[in-house]
Amino acid sequence: MINPTQLLPAIQFATEAIRPLPRHISILETVRIASASNWITITSTNLEQTTIAVIPAPDCQEFQTCVHPKFLMAAANQPEPISLKLEHPFLRIQAGGLSINAPLRDPDEFPRTKNLDRIGELRKEDLRTICGALAFSSIDESRYILNGVRLDKTTRLRNWPQWVIATDGRRMQITKLRGELPFDGIIPNKALQILERALPQTKGVEVFQERQEAGFLLHTDYGTAQLQTKLIEGTYPNVGNQIQEEPVPTFRWESDLLLQELQHLEPLQDSLTIHSDQNGVFLQIKDASLKSHITPLLSREINISFNNSYLQSICRALPGETVQAKLSQATIDQKSWDRPLLNPLQIDTDEKTLLLMPMRLNPLNC
Repeated sequence: MINPTQLLPAIQFATEAIRPLPRHISILETVRIASASNWITITSTNLEQTTIAVIPAPDCQEFQTCVHPKFLMAAANQPEPISLKLEHPFLRIQAGGLSINAPLRDPDEFPRTKNLDRIGELRKEDLRTICGALAFSSIDESRYILNGVRLDKTTRLRNWPQWVIATDGRRMQITKLRGELPFDGIIPNKALQILERALPQTKGVEVFQERQEAGFLLHTDYGTAQLQTKLIEGTYPNVGNQIQEEPVPTFRWESDLLLQELQHLEPLQDSLTIHSDQNGVFLQIKDASLKSHITPLLSREINISFNNSYLQSICRALPGETVQAKLSQATIDQKSWDRPLLNPLQIDTDEKTLLLMPMRLNPLNC
């Protein structure tokens, strides 16, 4: 008999790989159920990601078959214990007064699941940090290499031994990781979305890998949940070329005030003007002028336009009460504006670097 409080979250996780339901290969619309040694394993796959849930099933008949997940979901929503019995050509599912004869599919048609090598563990807090970078990854399928989050433990950046990066080509977030990264690679967005939804019930994470595939085994209250995913192959943008290591002018504003004023901007029409005079450094937003708490010397006034929604997303990703932004000295001091240097606005904290590319960069009255 199977406890419905365990089957419900198990079937919800196990079907993550086939949401939305694939239509091109009928066997992928099903889940594989394998019952053995008082445990039941439920598996689904879209050929890129595979999700597997394992829960206790005392005194359950041993079998292996494939059925549509809707039948298991119907039983899991019942309060009574659930029994499964193979009676060809059906799987009989009973829960209290509910009795379902679910049509079977041949389990030999179901894609095989690979056995990956265990390479270590990952702290739950670090997995949350990796999933949090999703807000900056691209969803543009024409830029597939950016449709994920990159883990890097071999390149030194800001003296960080390992870090996580995501970018959509206009924004970039680089985050220091406190724990140990198990591997280098680019995890696809869909895989991280699955892990992010499973995080609240996760108590521990084991990591597996073989070549360009990775696995995450999550220990939960209802049993174990495992995600296997193909990693994205290709050359990721060179992050070192984007980070400004040279001394740069710094501007700092109150986060709440900045976000409040950004609400009044049109994303593609209004510009943010950073200018300097004897009274200080100001950020001009429409009719409001926010004075920086730091007063660097700028060689000239410049006019910088950013996508409003991108700038807001960066501000919300920052901890603390202030926003500290930097421009490269080369951008500020350049003599010719015929080909403006499109160096990004850079925001550094102890554990994050965020970059935002300008929409245009021109001097005032040019």
